[in-house]
Amino acid sequence: MAALASASAAPAHAARENVAADSFRLNAQAAAVLARESSDARAAYAALLRHYSIDPERPGLRADVLRYAVLTGDRARATAVSEILWTNGSRSMEIRAILIAEATQRGDWKRVRELAGPATDKVRTAGSLLGDVIDGWVDVAQRGQNPGSRLRARTESRGSSAVMQAVMASILLTGGDVAGAAEIADRIDLNDDEARSTARRLVPQFAARGGAESAEALTARLDIVEPQSRDEAELARTAPGKITAAQGIAAWLGLVARGSDNPVGTNRRAALAFARSAVWLAPRDPQLRLVLANLLANEEQPGLALEALAMDAAAEPALIGLRRAELMVAAGEVDAGLALAAALAQRPDTTLDAQLRYLNLLRGQERTADAAVALDALLGLDDAEDKLSAPLFAQLLVARAEIHLANKNWDGAKPLLDQAVAIQGDNAAVLNFAGYSAIEARRDVDASFALIERAL
Repeated sequence: MAALASASAAPAHAARENVAADSFRLNAQAAAVLARESSDARAAYAALLRHYSIDPERPGLRADVLRYAVLTGDRARATAVSEILWTNGSRSMEIRAILIAEATQRGDWKRVRELAGPATDKVRTAGSLLGDVIDGWVDVAQRGQNPGSRLRARTESRGSSAVMQAVMASILLTGGDVAGAAEIADRIDLNDDEARSTARRLVPQFAARGGAESAEALTARLDIVEPQSRDEAELARTAPGKITAAQGIAAWLGLVARGSDNPVGTNRRAALAFARSAVWLAPRDPQLRLVLANLLANEEQPGLALEALAMDAAAEPALIGLRRAELMVAAGEVDAGLALAAALAQRPDTTLDAQLRYLNLLRGQERTADAAVALDALLGLDDAEDKLSAPLFAQLLVARAEIHLANKNWDGAKPLLDQAVAIQGDNAAVLNFAGYSAIEARRDVDASFALIERAL
């Protein structure tokens, strides 16, 4: 009888263990689902990892773990999961970016070529474009005789991208072909925003490779198309002169993340993976950190975006500081963020961009008194009308007038509104605001209606 009792107890014990295991698995799964619905990416990631440790083969779970590993910057886990998914047949752009960064850091150039795409591709596809650029940088790393030949053929074709021309010039410079890079740089259409950004990084490269004349010529062309603010100049100066193939690949991954020639389309997860991989490869590049921070902010992760911008304060460009201030405000650190922005906007060598961004932060937080001071500083600049575009100057005049009106100060608002109308007499928003404001103040009614009629 004892033997029979023991035999019957064993299945019962096993059944209880199975029930407990199923319950644990379900609890972990429920916790992961709830965590993903919250805004706390780190908590969601921790819950996903608990679930993953119990049920790693659950369909879709590895992809979720990969997403949160990228979000939170867990490079080891992102790489490990990407390797599994690649082995299982996945060839997504997200996985390619992560594994390209890992192989590049190891100097495994054969693997980098394999991951980037096929050696030949007659169709202009996302994969071929990615492969052509990466292939050019690998040529440089392996001291090829004609680096970037596939990409060069593409850039010389009709309708070639200005961004690709700038990338090709960077490859040639790194490979030592200054004359070839200069010839291509002269043809870059600088009316494209991304092309200008990429071309600005060429300037220190030309200077470092003995191409001072080309650096000066390119700078002159850039400043004609769009005069460079001091903030942009400071950030551009952080770009290295002599770069490595790894830095070149990192810069390209960052460009893809920003949408240049858009191999990732509108895939936000892939764009984030490209940006994160770029920073993993070149962690000291503030421009790449800024790209990553902006994408994290788009995912409503201001805390993680702030982490992406963390760097040595002494070496921090003003543009990075301003973005940090904006993210601090978005993350709820309003006073600290405004204080940082104020410090940058009120420096003796402050820039117009810093002052405008500080003003926008103040207005967004309804800090009216401080906004009035900031507006007075902008409107009181020497030759303010020349330094500011007419639409922007009129907008600032209206904003300052609006504060006067809120304080029932029509006499303070009227000359500002008159000046705005004189500058932007064909701007419907300015005409309407001036006209309706005067009517509400019961002043110059006939003239006010005339302004409103002009706006129609």
